[in-house]
Amino acid sequence: MKNMKSMVLILDDEFNIREDLNKYLTNEGYNVCVTKSIEEANEVIQDRKIDFAIIDLKIDYKSDLGGVEVIGNINKLQPKTKVIVLSAYEKSVEIDKQLEKVSLNGFISKGGQNNYIKETINELKRLEGIQSPQKCFVIMPFSTTKSCKKQEW
Repeated sequence: MKNMKSMVLILDDEFNIREDLNKYLTNEGYNVCVTKSIEEANEVIQDRKIDFAIIDLKIDYKSDLGGVEVIGNINKLQPKTKVIVLSAYEKSVEIDKQLEKVSLNGFISKGGQNNYIKETINELKRLEGIQSPQKCFVIMPFSTTKSCKKQEW
């Protein structure tokens, strides 16, 4: 069976962020589709199967939090797609209130001490782990080997 590469949709209005994510995610083995506007992203969502989406919240000066609209479309049209918000803004009460309207799997801030590209790659790898079946085993009492937790069964 051929190993299929996961498709990642990137929506960000900043050229350098789109290009950097495209470069590094491609090097990690992902197929990447890069968009810079809400309209472009919505076309891709309607036309292609997407495994992961990395969505900026504030797309341009015209939108307040237009990324939430795109996430809503992903949730409706491709509900199995794992969504990560990548935002220059830290989480706040206002942002949390908007994000309650949609389903997402992660939130990464572009600012701060951490490298957002590395965090994004790590988050994608973590989410891929969710998609694959987990192998769990139970250890006999008195064993020093780590056993599964109940939520991992």
